[in-house]
Amino acid sequence: MTRDNNDFINRLHLRFGEIDKRAGDFIHSFYNTIEPMIRSKYKDLEMNEIIVNSINDYGAEMFSFAQSTLDKDKEYSDFKKTEELKSMTNLVDRLSKNIEENDFYEAIHKKAKSIMIDEFPEIFDLSSKGFLLLERYAKLKNMAFLAILNRQLNNE
Repeated sequence: MTRDNNDFINRLHLRFGEIDKRAGDFIHSFYNTIEPMIRSKYKDLEMNEIIVNSINDYGAEMFSFAQSTLDKDKEYSDFKKTEELKSMTNLVDRLSKNIEENDFYEAIHKKAKSIMIDEFPEIFDLSSKGFLLLERYAKLKNMAFLAILNRQLNNE
């Protein structure tokens, strides 16, 4: 390898390390915010490995969705954003028919979005379609997380 290639690879490794640290910090913060909300609502719930991993996965997905949506908003054509938004809206609408939402679920969703916005203030610069797409992704992950939580609450 040439010196230029080595420098590029070293810069790439450093950048990936920075992203990994940022993601790790986000997930840690996410967990430390969401877990007490769950513990407060469901005082007798055992915070088992499934729930802990689900909260961490929820945080990781929110981080990933934010990054991905910010990139898509910059790079995708308006047509492509419209098509993805339609697809995600249809999916969320279909799945939401199977979930009985309540104030707690909405509080978790709002808090998750708040944490994401704190980490990614550039979300405020998204186009309207980009913002709606991010909302659909966040809602989809919220529903998936709450389905897992409900199964744990019902000892399934």
